[in-house]
Amino acid sequence: ILIPEKGSSLDVVSSDGGVCMETHYLNRRLRYMFGIVVVGTVDSHIYFLDLCLDESFSCDETMPNITLVLRQNEYSTQKREAALVKKQHIFLRLNGMIIHVLFLHLISEFFLIYYCG
Repeated sequence: ILIPEKGSSLDVVSSDGGVCMETHYLNRRLRYMFGIVVVGTVDSHIYFLDLCLDESFSCDETMPNITLVLRQNEYSTQKREAALVKKQHIFLRLNGMIIHVLFLHLISEFFLIYYCG
């Protein structure tokens, strides 16, 4: 997968998609992504990358799949469907206020589960 910036870190958020136990903590719109990886870049940007595991994309190093870069307020299921037709992966930029809300929610959920059992 070809991304527009040099990556500095990767972390798997979900290897599933849709409404399932693994994605219950994600925003409803993000559940349409199938396989999510967080990508940090050397320019301090943070992205969600939709791996499109629900599709049968194939690529190799000489002909990588490209990404469609969107800001968080531009993402919709219709944009994902349009990208899938072109065999593109969604690269959703998270930098901004929403990232703080998302991580605060994830941290609070973690501590609630951890301390309450």
